[in-house]
Amino acid sequence: TLFISTLAEIPGSFEEAVGESGRVLAISGRVLPSSLHNVCLVADVMMPATAKEVRVEGESHIPESPGKVKRVWLEPSNPPAFPEVIQAILAADMIVIGPGSLYTSVLPNLLVPDIMDAVRASRAFKAYVCNVATQPGETDGYSCRDHLRALETHVGSGFFEIIISNDHCEGRLPDGVDWVRVDEGLEQEYPIHAADLGDELHPARHDARKLAAILMELLEERTGPLVE
Repeated sequence: TLFISTLAEIPGSFEEAVGESGRVLAISGRVLPSSLHNVCLVADVMMPATAKEVRVEGESHIPESPGKVKRVWLEPSNPPAFPEVIQAILAADMIVIGPGSLYTSVLPNLLVPDIMDAVRASRAFKAYVCNVATQPGETDGYSCRDHLRALETHVGSGFFEIIISNDHCEGRLPDGVDWVRVDEGLEQEYPIHAADLGDELHPARHDARKLAAILMELLEERTGPLVE
């Protein structure tokens, strides 16, 4: 965020700063902001000591709170989406949501109403990639079902056509981090595709090549062989 904010002072607009950051970081593809409006992420957090909810403002402050996140929202709650994002969503063959911080990365983009509506309206193949491991201060103790229920609480059900989850839970995780496991019987509630997706050197993360291969395989099963 600081990197993009700094760049914004050079070209003169946040939109151009995002594009410039992609060039500086040699990112393949396009990076588009969800909205050009200034919004704040806010959360209701249940505090363990008092069993009372407190309001926490700011993406960086939410994971630092000692309680359990119950709900997040944007203020203002109805920021207009960046038009190019809507165009890209509606033109996409596949929409992949996740992996990433559930409450402070994945959900904030979906909480932009125009984006949520565009994803639902899109005819693309929609996949949710569940995190390999929990995130301290944000998803402590969460299973795959917990991630999905949190998403449905905010955006409703029927949002994804398939759930992709890691089933190779081996290796040493950092202190305070646990595996995100597929709950028993979850495949009766959701279409689940479980596979070995972990990074051997960093077990708490996805292996990008493994994940990309699975995504392409699933897309080809739906659409047939892809031709350039």
